[in-house]
Amino acid sequence: MAADDILDQILDECRRADRPVVVFDLDSTLFSTAARNLRILTEFAAETGVPPAMAADIARLGVDDMGWNVVQDLQKRGHADADSLARLRAYWFERFFTNEYCQLDDPMPGAVRYCHDCCDVGATVYYLTGRDEPGMGDGTRASLRKHGFPFDVPHATLRLKPRFEMADLEFKREVVAELPAFGEIVGCFENEPVNANLFAAAFPAAHMVFLETVHSPDPPPLHPRIVRRRDFLRAK
Repeated sequence: MAADDILDQILDECRRADRPVVVFDLDSTLFSTAARNLRILTEFAAETGVPPAMAADIARLGVDDMGWNVVQDLQKRGHADADSLARLRAYWFERFFTNEYCQLDDPMPGAVRYCHDCCDVGATVYYLTGRDEPGMGDGTRASLRKHGFPFDVPHATLRLKPRFEMADLEFKREVVAELPAFGEIVGCFENEPVNANLFAAAFPAAHMVFLETVHSPDPPPLHPRIVRRRDFLRAK
């Protein structure tokens, strides 16, 4: 299936399916985390004090410069001050996984409309995220509502990890075993290759879509039937 056709194909199959389900990851799939990372970087530079060259580079960064890891974003620009990078890692860790900061995320292009399109053809939109309920549940719900994603409707479900310490892959493996009870899995959207491969293996009849945004380092090769896309924009 070509990337240009996969979004429409999923909608078409949802129309024909009995109790169709489409699964969406959140971070770097439905939402870009770039604004969250950039805010943390700029606040770090303003509040903690960093070498002048690092402060100047941070001031020049925009959302398009954000990758998977803010420390690596600075290392790629030649910054190697171990003390500053260690302090940044701790500062980032205390903020990134919080209700307050996750509300800074922006939806990926076309994501809100496509989730509504899935609901409109009778599918359950299943938001499956590695965010944890204690630390990010309230902020996640507020963000989904603020940006107009289908949420407070009968065919939308949000599933978060029960605790922060639980590994994302372990959590998603558990949910994979439960998902068939919701209906027929027609499509799954992920940005992490290891998770995308998990869904591709678990649901061979479903369409697996990999969002080419950012992901953790050293990923496994993608399952050959996974389709790549950069966003959720559909052809007019």
